[in-house]
Amino acid sequence: MRSLIIVALCAFVGCDDGAEGGAQAGDARVGRTVDAAPRTDAAPMTLADGSADPDLDVVDAGDGDAAPSPAVDADVTFDARLPADAAPPADATPSIDAAPPADAAPPAADPRTYCESAVEVFCPFYLRCGRMAAQDMDDCRARFADNCEALYEPLYASLVDVGRLRYVPEALAECAAHLDVVRCEAQVFDLDGPCGRVWVGDSPVGAVCGPGIDSFVCQPGSACRLGLDFCGTCEPAAAVGDACDDDLRCGPEATCVDGTCVARAVPGEPCGQAGCVVGIACVEGTCAPRTRPGLGDACGAGASCPYAAACVGGVCVEAHPVGDACDAENPCAANRCAAGVCAAPGKPGEACAEGRDCLAGVCEGGRCAALPAGCFAR
Repeated sequence: MRSLIIVALCAFVGCDDGAEGGAQAGDARVGRTVDAAPRTDAAPMTLADGSADPDLDVVDAGDGDAAPSPAVDADVTFDARLPADAAPPADATPSIDAAPPADAAPPAADPRTYCESAVEVFCPFYLRCGRMAAQDMDDCRARFADNCEALYEPLYASLVDVGRLRYVPEALAECAAHLDVVRCEAQVFDLDGPCGRVWVGDSPVGAVCGPGIDSFVCQPGSACRLGLDFCGTCEPAAAVGDACDDDLRCGPEATCVDGTCVARAVPGEPCGQAGCVVGIACVEGTCAPRTRPGLGDACGAGASCPYAAACVGGVCVEAHPVGDACDAENPCAANRCAAGVCAAPGKPGEACAEGRDCLAGVCEGGRCAALPAGCFAR
C-alpha cells in the first residue's frame, strides 16, 4: 500500500480543515513520502490537506488516467501520374511507410488525458464511500473534472514533461477493479494500493523530491525522505518482508520491526507492532477509521469534509466551482476567491499577489513561477 505522509503544507491549496485532496489523485497534495526520522509507531501526521489533516482540507480531484494513442493507418501510394481511372501496372508495388523497429518503445502516454479517464474510475468509489459532496454521477463527474484539470493534471504533466514521472493509463483498470470492492475505510488515500501504479517515478536515488505530488517522482524501490524545509531526496526503501536497519529504512507502507519491514495496518485492523498506516491513529489496539462528515455536519481535526466541500465555522459546506460567487462563508473548490468570484489558480507567468494565487504555489516578482516549481526550482 502506498501510504502517504501528510504534511502541513498550505502553499498551493490552502489549509481549510474541511476539503481533502484526492487521487489526482493524487490525493490533493498528499505524497508518497517517508518520515525524516525512523518511526516505531504509526502516530498520525497532520496533513495540509492535500486533503489536509491526514486530510489537508483541500478539495481533491481524485487521482488519474489517459487513453492510449490511436494507431495510425499505413499510407499506400501509387504513381500520381497515372490517370485517375487507371489501374496500377501489374508489377507496381505499393509503397508502405516503414514500420518502427520491433523493439521500439511505445509512445509515452499523454498525462493531459488523465482527468477524463480518471473520473470514471474514482467517481463510483467517491459516491459509494461518501468521499465527495455530489448528488449523483453526473454531479461528481463535473466537480471532479473541474478540480482535476485545474489543480492536479498540470502538476502531473509538468513532472512528466521533464522526465521525472511517468503516466501509466493501463493501471487505471486495475485501480477501478480494486476500488469496486475495497472497504471504504481501508482505502485511506485515493492513490493507495493498485491505484498508486498509475503514476510511476523516474527519478533515481539521490534526486530531488518534495511533498505531495512532488514525492511521486522517486523510482520504484525508493521513497522521498523530506527534510525540515519540506524538500527531500529519493532514498532506497526496503519493501515489506525485506531486511531493514538505520541505513536502509522501510518504505512508507511499512515499519522496521526486529530488522524486518512489517506492513502497517489499515483502519479496522489490530495495530500490531508495525502500527497503522500513515495518517491513522491506533485507538484501543485497533486502527481507527477516519471520520468523514457530510454537508451540514460538524468538522475539524480528525473529521475532514468530503471532496467538493470545505470546513467553515466547524461545519462542512459546499465548495463552489470556478465562476461562482464566493466569500468567507462560501468557499471555492479550487481554493481561490478573486474579487468575489471563484477562480482557478494562476498559470505560470500570470500576475499574482501571493503563492496561493498560483498553480505552482509560488509567486515571484508578481508572476506565477514556472512548473515544476518548489523544490525542483532550487
